[in-house]
Amino acid sequence: MIEEPTLFIIGAGASIPYSMPSTLALRGQIIQNGWSVFKRSRNHDIWGEDPERIAVDTLIERFSSSKCDSIDQFLYSSDNGEKFGVYAKKILAGVLIGKQLESESMIAAAGPIKGDWMQYLFNRMSEDCRNVNELVAKNQVRFVTFNYDTLIERFQDYKFKAEYGIDDQEEFSPFPVHHVYGHLQELGRIRRHASPYNQMNAINKSAESIRTIAETERSRQDSSELGNWFVWAKRIFVLGFGWNKENIEQLPWEECSNNLSVCSSALSLPKPVESRAASYLSRKGIKHLAQRFVDSDALGIVQNEVPLT
Repeated sequence: MIEEPTLFIIGAGASIPYSMPSTLALRGQIIQNGWSVFKRSRNHDIWGEDPERIAVDTLIERFSSSKCDSIDQFLYSSDNGEKFGVYAKKILAGVLIGKQLESESMIAAAGPIKGDWMQYLFNRMSEDCRNVNELVAKNQVRFVTFNYDTLIERFQDYKFKAEYGIDDQEEFSPFPVHHVYGHLQELGRIRRHASPYNQMNAINKSAESIRTIAETERSRQDSSELGNWFVWAKRIFVLGFGWNKENIEQLPWEECSNNLSVCSSALSLPKPVESRAASYLSRKGIKHLAQRFVDSDALGIVQNEVPLT
């Protein structure tokens, strides 16, 4: 159980154990499969010159030549964002929908998953809880994720429905998840029937939900919700997060309480990035002694740093 208010901040690295792509792997898939993925977002073919094909080919060529690590970084340029944002988000959604469905199959299978931090965390949370009401009453946990995938919600749905005998068609996710940049949509229809229409609908709905760094400004509603979460939290654990400057600034660190502690996985995190992140947190009022950057992955943090009673 986790009795103290605990907030998990989730980056791309935390989804890698479940076969979601890293930032660089996603870059490669967008460049390699961009047009074939984009075609699934429309219900027609165009004979002759196809303006969308020209735009997507130009997007892929420029993204490749830019050497930008991520599509977000590429779209941060106002010119690229205006010209290619719509196409890029549909390609991004299509690639990630396919990967999420593969990841869900992995989670649903009986075999072990190397680095499975969610299984360890949710198993410890459900110990000594005989029903869902006890589970929610005995655990104070929330998640903020920078990922578009909805694996945290899906894992909760698989595990807790089976563990507590919940027979409900609606997705069951008792511990709330806030997606900073939006999330994939309409996956339920594809799970039931992976028709071309359902795939097209999911890609387009997801693309509408997705927000890039450049277009994301904390709305009053988002700021209020996240601000309340940061006031509420006594401990923050940061998993698989690269501490990118633009991402850090999307979070209301200034709302944190004085006695907050922050622990971050730092496996493969360059020391200059770690130092910059520590300095940023100090400027936001989080004392240096209350910060820990641990040379471990997400599972290591959950096993060794999160206080479970």
